[in-house]
Amino acid sequence: MQGSQLIQQPVEHIACVISRRNSSHSSAYFMHALVEPLYVSTDVWQETMAVRLGQATGNSYWPAFETLDAGAESMARLVGLIKSEALPYFLRYGDLEGYHRLCEEFHQGRDVINPNILWSQAATELMAEQHVEAMATLHQIRRVVDADDDPAPWMLQIAKDADACHTLIGSDAAAARRSLLETEQKMRTRFKLPLAP
Repeated sequence: MQGSQLIQQPVEHIACVISRRNSSHSSAYFMHALVEPLYVSTDVWQETMAVRLGQATGNSYWPAFETLDAGAESMARLVGLIKSEALPYFLRYGDLEGYHRLCEEFHQGRDVINPNILWSQAATELMAEQHVEAMATLHQIRRVVDADDDPAPWMLQIAKDADACHTLIGSDAAAARRSLLETEQKMRTRFKLPLAP
């Protein structure tokens, strides 16, 4: 356990995390299961593709408690939801192949394409040494940003990074992958996770 997170061990390239999100209306909270690619830099755990535990059954709102006895029922229910909802999610999406599938599934049926998810998808393809696929996804980022009439500064930056990564893969794919592994080590340090061997 780290702060408000439970992190499944061992931690491979994709961290499998149970994260607590406080309610903005009370002292209650929500719990999310998420998978985080450590080779993509971020300052906080990303919940864009997370699953809110208990959402499907209407049991996602967790009351705060002051003592262990008062929280016994909540914690027992949480353990049940981790087993029934979080662990299958981690099993399906908690490795490179699964995370890639999650990125693809995220955009199915959506009119708006999220460049951040495309960036994570391209990085995952590069980690799996699928260079042709990674270059195609990086090119898609540029197309998405160019199609926006008034792209935000962060979109322009991600397109610039995608272009640079595309060029690097074309000239030295191994160096491009090494840069992701260096990011992973920084992320492990940032989130206080064991360093990769």
